[in-house]
Formats: sequence, C-alpha cells, structure tokens
Amino acid sequence: MTVSPAQAVWVAYEQILENEGVVTDTDKKALAAAIRVAAEDLQYRLFLPGTDARVVDAQAIFNLANELEAL
Repeated sequence: MTVSPAQAVWVAYEQILENEGVVTDTDKKALAAAIRVAAEDLQYRLFLPGTDARVVDAQAIFNLANELEAL
C-alpha cells in the first residue's frame, strides 16, 4: 500500500504523540499551518521560461527539523 506524503507526515506525528493522549483535528490544522510557514520561509523561486517554480532545498527542511528539536 502506497501512502501519500501527507499520510506519512501524519503517521510520524501521531507516533511521537502516541503517549500524550488524543490527537485531534486541531493538531492536523496546527501541523498543516507549520508546514505552510516552513514552505513560505524556506522557498526560493526558479525563474525559467514558461514556469515560476517555487523550490525548497531538502537540507533546509532537515536543518529546520533539527533546530525545532533543539528548542
């Protein structure tokens, strides 16, 4: 069975909070909001003919996760 990236992120989140109690829809909204902020803050644009791609370097995401764990 193939899971979507969103499902994989949610499963990882739930596994961490497993012993904390009930995970709610508010948790989903908060996680989604945090991901949007990260994408907005870490993005850069590639101005190529016919496209205006927004890109995020995977290393920047790993660095963000490491920094969050250290807070």
